Amino acid sequence: MLAQPTARELLRVLAYRTFRLEPNDRERLLEDLLPWCESWTGSIPASSHRVQDPHDQVFLDLALAAATPVLVSGDANLLALQESVNPLLILSPADFQTWLAGSS
Repeated sequence: MLAQPTARELLRVLAYRTFRLEPNDRERLLEDLLPWCESWTGSIPASSHRVQDPHDQVFLDLALAAATPVLVSGDANLLALQESVNPLLILSPADFQTWLAGSS
C-alpha cells in the first residue's frame, strides 16, 4: 500500500547515504517495487499507536487503516511495536521472508 505521504518518506529515506544508492539505482528499485503497490487515495486516519519517529508514523497508520496483514521494516522504532499492534504483524525483512516461506 502506498500513499502520497509514505511515497515522499520512502523517497527521502532511499537517498540516505547508508543505502549507498545512486539516483539511477533508486529509480530501478522503485520500478521494481511500484507495480506491486496499491494506491491509497483517501486521508490516512491516525491510529492510537505512537511511533517515536514521526516520519515512521505514516507507515503504521496506513498499514492499520488499510488492514494490511504485515508491515515490513528495518526501522527499530516500528519493530519495537511488534507486540503491541494486533492484528498487524511488524516484521524485519528477514522475518518477513521466513513468514512468507511458512505461509506458502
